[in-house]
Amino acid sequence: MRAPSDDTAAPQGGPSANRVAIVSMVSAVAFFSLGDMVMKFTTARLPTGEVISVRAVFALALVLGMLHLRGEMRGVLRLGRPVVLLRASLEACVVVIFVSSLGKLTLGDLTTITQTTPILMTAIAALFLKEQVGWRRWTATLVGFVGVVFVARPQAGELNPWVFAGVAVALFVAIRDIVTRYLPADVTTGAATLASTLAAGLGGLALGLGEEWRAPALADYGLTAAAACLTTIGNLMIIRAFRAGEISVVSPFRYTVIPFALLFGWLGFGERPGASALFGILLIVGSGLYTLHRERLRRRAARNEGV
Repeated sequence: MRAPSDDTAAPQGGPSANRVAIVSMVSAVAFFSLGDMVMKFTTARLPTGEVISVRAVFALALVLGMLHLRGEMRGVLRLGRPVVLLRASLEACVVVIFVSSLGKLTLGDLTTITQTTPILMTAIAALFLKEQVGWRRWTATLVGFVGVVFVARPQAGELNPWVFAGVAVALFVAIRDIVTRYLPADVTTGAATLASTLAAGLGGLALGLGEEWRAPALADYGLTAAAACLTTIGNLMIIRAFRAGEISVVSPFRYTVIPFALLFGWLGFGERPGASALFGILLIVGSGLYTLHRERLRRRAARNEGV
């Protein structure tokens, strides 16, 4: 008998569904942050592509086991759909760029920079989708990018070029999350996670072609297995969040990743953000939350005009 799927748990966008989505989002970012800390440990010992590939092997075993237990193996047949492949490809870009950046930036700084997603979406909407963006949202966008400069520690003499990798991650995340909303109803969360895991593993293998792989120690296998568990749970949770709740309600809770990242960065590596970085974090979070607020007001006004 097929186990009930969590994809049909609640109607999208209702109060109950939004509560489920909020809890799923906060849980997802907590698991991702802890997984990022573990990956930062392993990338300090092994090449990045190798780490991503080994993690993908463990993650694939977990996801396939979950699909089997839930009776969703038939969902594998739907992974060839263009929207599923597009989302998986975007996830692969996010994983490869983000993990490659872990050794170049502190965990807190990198995580904060990737939270420019809503700010970037405002710029995309205005420049490419011809959406009317008022001076308030443009101001918030500029303030957010000023925050990125402060997080990048300009007092060191020059910007760390890996900051732009963090911004690229934010861009791919924004597009990925929009695509998630268009996943067909018969593509389960587990199947979408499987596609993302496969794509990330292939991305790691491609990156590994230019690396010299080393034999992992037993501790390395343990760390990558733990990272696979944490990342898989995070993927399941974030897909559930965006499929169940309204983007305008759920998205602000993405910023709970910053205190998690700062905590794990301090516990794992003794990283302490300076005054400049803390000021930049406040600018990015504040501008992002204001951007989401203005977007919510814009959608509400559009609905009222349609009544």
